[in-house]
Amino acid sequence: RTEYDDQAGWLIVYRGQVAVACNLGMQAWTFPTAAELLAVSDARIARVPDGVVLPPDSVAILTDPPDGTSPPREP
Repeated sequence: RTEYDDQAGWLIVYRGQVAVACNLGMQAWTFPTAAELLAVSDARIARVPDGVVLPPDSVAILTDPPDGTSPPREP
């Protein structure tokens, strides 16, 4: 499943318990999720209370924890 916002410039690809969040926009974007970060393309990607902040031109790979208590929340 995929979701995107062409105006804001973000794209999310969901596959099972994994979400790949891409910020292709010109501004930082907060992906609203409680999922665990597995990998990031930019050291500035940070967890915040509302989710994960991705700076422009960055990608984060996230997953549900093993107990399944916090699936990726859709934006």
